[in-house]
Amino acid sequence: SSAASDVYKRQTGMVRRASLARALMHRPQVLLIDEPAGGIDQETMDRTQELISYLREEEGVTVLLCTRNLAYAQLLCSGFAILRQGSLLAKGDLESLRKAAGLKYRAAFRFAGEEDPPGGFYWMDGFWQKNIEAESDMPRLVSEAVSSGKRVYEAKLLKPTLEEIYKAYMDAVSYTHLRAHETLSDL
Repeated sequence: SSAASDVYKRQTGMVRRASLARALMHRPQVLLIDEPAGGIDQETMDRTQELISYLREEEGVTVLLCTRNLAYAQLLCSGFAILRQGSLLAKGDLESLRKAAGLKYRAAFRFAGEEDPPGGFYWMDGFWQKNIEAESDMPRLVSEAVSSGKRVYEAKLLKPTLEEIYKAYMDAVSYTHLRAHETLSDL
C-alpha cells in the first residue's frame, strides 16, 4: 500500500541520514558514498545533495560516489570514472569524457510556424537540431538563421549529459565485443 511504502521510505531516509552523520563525525578527508539517493524521498535527496555539495566545495572533502543515478552524479561531481564489470573504461571530467566518446554539442532551435529549418538540421525532441563542433559555433548559427529571415523563438546549446556519455561508452564496448566475437567465429 501507499502508506506502507511511505513508512519504508521514511525509515530508509532516516537510516541514510544516520549513516551519513556517523561517517562525518570524524571529519574525513575522503567520503565513500554508495547510492545516496536510493530509496529516499525527494526532500531527503535534496538535503543530502546540499550536504555533499557543501562538503566538497567548502570543506574540501573528496567524495567518491558510487551510483547508477547519473543525473544525480552529474549534479554533485566534477570528475567521473566509467566502469564496466569492474574494469575502468574511462575517467575524467565531463568535457574530456565527451570528447573521448566522440559526442558533439547540439544546437537546438524552435522556429515560428511551419518554417523550414536551415540546411543540416534534423527534428528531435521538439526542436530542429544540428551537431556542432564547439560552443562557439552557436552565435554564428543564430545570426545566420536570423539574417536568412527565420523567426527564431528559441535557441539553445545542448551539451551531452553524463548519461549520454555513459551510453556511448557502453555502446562502443558492446560493438567491440560483438566485432571480436564475429572475427573469432570466422576462424
